[in-house]
Amino acid sequence: MPELARSSALNDVLVRLNRSLLQYAGESWPWTDAESAGERAVVDSLVARQQAHVGRLAELLWERYWNVDFGVYPVEYTDLHYVALDYLLTLLVSSENDVLEEIERVLALCSGDEEARRVLEEARSDQREIVEQLQRLADARNAAAGSAV
Repeated sequence: MPELARSSALNDVLVRLNRSLLQYAGESWPWTDAESAGERAVVDSLVARQQAHVGRLAELLWERYWNVDFGVYPVEYTDLHYVALDYLLTLLVSSENDVLEEIERVLALCSGDEEARRVLEEARSDQREIVEQLQRLADARNAAAGSAV
């Protein structure tokens, strides 16, 4: 794959990470009650982990003299600005799975570029853990809601 196309694809991953629903949740402060404070702390830590990969990708692209585009949030996220974290968890799992698929798609395009592969493999590993943690939170929330009925 030509260098320009690879850098463009890497920037696509950067935008997907930087403007993911998880990052939006980190900035929009979903509603939580006292019982959900632990969940909120986990989500905040996942936001920070994901944001670290944005920095790594941006650094890689800057080293390659790429004009980095950090993207904008999708307009449909604004409908989620004042929702409860419980409601958002299922959406987060789905959205973060989509981010993981994008990382894997671009990783497949980067054969022969060891530096890009290393950065993407680290992002993929963390993204898998992010999806797993969000899924555990959603499952626990659904189980608690089911037992309350």
